[in-house]
Amino acid sequence: MTLWIAIILAVSVGGWLIRYLSDNHGWSGTDPLEREAPGGGPLPHRGAPEYWAGLGEIRTLEDAGRVLRELSGQEPKPYASIEFGRSRNEACLSVMTASAAARSWVYGLQECLGPGLVAYAGAESSLGRSSVWHREVVVGPGRDQFAIVEHAGTDACNYGMAMEDILAKLKSIDERYGIRIREASWDTVGFDLVRRPDDIPAFCAELYEFCPDVVDQGVDSMEALEELVREDGYIVLWWD
Repeated sequence: MTLWIAIILAVSVGGWLIRYLSDNHGWSGTDPLEREAPGGGPLPHRGAPEYWAGLGEIRTLEDAGRVLRELSGQEPKPYASIEFGRSRNEACLSVMTASAAARSWVYGLQECLGPGLVAYAGAESSLGRSSVWHREVVVGPGRDQFAIVEHAGTDACNYGMAMEDILAKLKSIDERYGIRIREASWDTVGFDLVRRPDDIPAFCAELYEFCPDVVDQGVDSMEALEELVREDGYIVLWWD
């Protein structure tokens, strides 16, 4: 009798979890990135260059919703999650995908978006599966890339900085070197550097002063940060 009760409870909890993930995270029970075409091999719409090349300009949020639906196989949620889903930005649309794919989708979307729209990789979640991380891909209105930080509600309250402080620093870096913001959440911002600084150690010291966790809980050393800036140029700032 005890075994049957355990089985019934397991089935009930499993069913509830699937419904919860579907309702709150757009998860259908299969990851679109794990599907294959009928003849085998990957589906052709996973953000490959040829997909974006043939897409044309995305001019409206409605158009963006159709693209997100095609990419993900999900109905886009009419919001972006903030602070682990504790609040929502209802000015945006979002879908979930594997974290490894989110940024590549964002690169493609940003190339195709018309004026007045922004795209970014947003909140991350394990979706109840600790070994598989997923992330929101978000499209929303915005005059420029700094609207991404506003949509994500990014701040560094643990370090006494508000969103306005973060925006001011990002705009300063953009004026000097050029940046392309690709991801943001309530406590992170990630961007590509367009031009490498002439004095990379000084620039990294500036980054560390602004965001100590980029080293202390990130790359582990100033030397590693300098190498990252020099060779890759993609920087994720995180205020834990």
